[in-house]
Parts: sequence; structure tokens; C-alpha cells
Amino acid sequence: MGTPDELWYQSHQPGAKAQVDSFRRLERLCLPESMDGYRVLDIGCNEGFFCHQAVLRGAREVIGIDVDDIFLGRAQALYGADPKITFLKQSWQDLPGGEFDLILWTSAMHYEPSPYSVLANIASRLSRSGVFVLECGVHPDDKPAMVRSIRHDGCFWYPTRKYLESLLRKAGFAFRVVSEPENIGLDPVPPHSVPLHPS
Repeated sequence: MGTPDELWYQSHQPGAKAQVDSFRRLERLCLPESMDGYRVLDIGCNEGFFCHQAVLRGAREVIGIDVDDIFLGRAQALYGADPKITFLKQSWQDLPGGEFDLILWTSAMHYEPSPYSVLANIASRLSRSGVFVLECGVHPDDKPAMVRSIRHDGCFWYPTRKYLESLLRKAGFAFRVVSEPENIGLDPVPPHSVPLHPS
């Protein structure tokens, strides 16, 4: 079926071949089983898998944003007919307006060398009882820093755990780690999953 770079990034059916196992990621993220009435934002939504999962769990409105035309085209083809889901070509530096009950930023933070402004923007969009779920690679270095690492598709930035924790506190989040590092795709820096609440 071709090389990994030619496959879809997200797996949309259990056992389907893709660059990442989306169903395994779904387990690791520990998303609420019920999202009844939630307004959800998926930042870097890729092919729309998590947007669809939010609707399946009862979300009333889901907005997925990405800047990649190919991913957005696939998301639209798969899930765009659902009236509860909107896909937008939009940067995470310019988030949609209004408050959200759940915000996801998964497997994308490494593209952002200065993530604090994004985290602060996310904090401003969360409802009073909202939850932000961050999944990101965490570099094993002990220094509090962003560290450049080589991936299959280029060289990108990953926070160390100390630096990530300091960023989250600075942005006003109380947080806990719900899944430890695990390679679930092509990324050489295993991701952690962290749900965050405004403190």
C-alpha cells in the first residue's frame, strides 16, 4: 500500500494501517466518555479523527483547525457532512472565538518553537470548568528548554519536562500527566498526554 509517508496519518478504523494508531492515542488521552453539550476545539485537527470522536461522545459543536490543505481535505471528505463539525484553515495563533469546554492540542506542539503564546491563548478560550488536553513529545534532557530533534520530516522543537511544566504554570494551568511516554507513530520523541485545567 506504499511507504508510510504515502499513507493517511490517522487510522480511522480499528486495525487500519496508517502512520499512527488513532485508537491507541484515544485511549492514552483519557478524554471524557461523555461530552454531552460540550463545545470542542481541536487545534491541529489533521484528518478529523478526534473531532468525530467528540461528536460520538455527545459534543454539540466541534471546530477543527489546521493549516494543511491535504489534511483538511481528507477531514472534510470523511466527517464534513456532520452538521456539528466545522473544519477551518486557520493558524493556532488565531483561535476561533468564544469559550470551549474541551480543547485538544495533540502531536503538534513540536512545530511551535515558542509555545507560550499558544498556551496563553488556549487558556483564554477555556470555559470556567473547561479542560485542555495536550499531547506532545517531551525531550529527555534535564535542562528547562526547547530542544531541536530530527524527525522523518525535518528538525523540530520539543520541550523538556521541566520546561513544559514551567510553561503550563506560567499560562495558568493546573495539570497532571495521564500517560507516560510511548512511541505511537513515526515521532522519535515519545509523547506524554496531559489534561489541564485553568487554575
